[in-house]
Amino acid sequence: AIASGGTFLESNVPESKSVLILSAEGGYFPNRKRIKLLTKGMDDAILNKITYAPSVSLDLGESEHLDAIIDFIKAGGFQVLILDPFIRFHTTDENSASSMSTIYSNIHQIMGETGVSICLVHHTGKNEHAGARGSSVIASEYDSCIKLRRSGGGVKAEFDMRHVETPNALNLIFNPETLRFDVSTSSSRNDE
Repeated sequence: AIASGGTFLESNVPESKSVLILSAEGGYFPNRKRIKLLTKGMDDAILNKITYAPSVSLDLGESEHLDAIIDFIKAGGFQVLILDPFIRFHTTDENSASSMSTIYSNIHQIMGETGVSICLVHHTGKNEHAGARGSSVIASEYDSCIKLRRSGGGVKAEFDMRHVETPNALNLIFNPETLRFDVSTSSSRNDE
C-alpha cells in the first residue's frame, strides 16, 4: 500500500513512496513464497519502489552499522524503512530504558539525516494486555501504533495515533490466498 499509494486498513495512502524492507527472520524459501503471493499482479512501476532484503545483519547500536544504513538509504532514495522484527536489529537489553533510549536516539538520527519514515514490527510479551515487550521507552517513542491481536475467529487491529485522529478498531480476517489481512465486511468498525 505504501509503494502503490493504495489503501491500508481502510486508510488511504496519499502518495506512493519508495520502501526498503529489512527482514531478519523467515528463511529464503518461505519468504520467497510470501513475496510472490503478496506481489502477484502488481505493476512493475510499483514493484520497482520496493526493495526487500532478507536475512539482514544490522545492529542499530553499532556506529558503523548506523553509518552504513544511513548511506544505503540516501543512495537508494528510500522514503520508508521497515524493520521486521525490531528485536533482530539491535543487541541491547530491551528491558533497559537507558539502552533502548540509545537505540531510539540512533533511529532518530537515521530519520534526521535521511528524511525516511521508519516502521518497526515489534511483538508483545507473553501477556499481550501488558503491551509491547521490553522497556516503556519502546511504547513512549512511537508516533503511531497499529496493534494486532487475536479476537474471536479473526484479528483485531487497534490504533494509537499521536498526531492525527485515532481510527476506530477494525476486525480483520486473514486471507491465506493473498497473505493479507482484509477488513471484515460484517461489522468492520468496532468500538469495543
